[in-house]
Amino acid sequence: MKILRVASLTASLLAAVSIYGQVTAKFGFTAGGNLNMPSYSMSGDSLSGSDKVSSLGGHGGFYSFVNLSGKSMAFGVQSELLFSARSHNTNSKETILAHQDITYYRESFAYQQMMYLDAPIHFRYNINFQKGRYGDVNSLSILAGPQASFAVGKAYSVEHTYVTTVLDQETILRETSDKATFKYKPFEVGLSAGLQFELQSGFRTGVRYYRSFMNLADHESLKIHNSMLLFYVGFNFATLKKSR
Repeated sequence: MKILRVASLTASLLAAVSIYGQVTAKFGFTAGGNLNMPSYSMSGDSLSGSDKVSSLGGHGGFYSFVNLSGKSMAFGVQSELLFSARSHNTNSKETILAHQDITYYRESFAYQQMMYLDAPIHFRYNINFQKGRYGDVNSLSILAGPQASFAVGKAYSVEHTYVTTVLDQETILRETSDKATFKYKPFEVGLSAGLQFELQSGFRTGVRYYRSFMNLADHESLKIHNSMLLFYVGFNFATLKKSR
């Protein structure tokens, strides 16, 4: 499976870096909320108008940090494996027939609930703060790097309104469905960046912004790009130190 291969490759890379560089590695868990803000664009003569609504979701999982700069702990790589829930609404209009005194179009309101397995890999730069010579060392980190996401679950709720107009006489028919009006692609790649604050005790909190590069809709006239604002907390549950 693609997901298992990516997870195995990430773990192997981290292990190789740790052994070769004789660095410090940290492992922990993290959880938080998402503000989902997808963007839409439509093309073609048949599709027009799309309204989007931002929505809240959540995420949680595990992370690792590998230090690449010795005692200074100034630079390293932070990798994560997260389950992420994303939802959003769309409202679109599709003209099916337009001929003289007859028009026939469909308006669709769709609610999508998606589950993803996210695998971000962040290059992390730490600005360390220490209280006195022997005080705790806390850090403010700048994070940036690529993210791969795999769709592992989905649910749809769609309401269609069909409007037929003949010589100014309008007929309306509504129906609901749990089938999507278009297919979503199972994989996406994007860029993630943000800030993180970590205490020497292991507690951390941060905020990140994510934007996908790929069109998620498997539709020739519709483009959807995911974007999210993530807020999270976490805690280190293990630290590994290797002497040279």
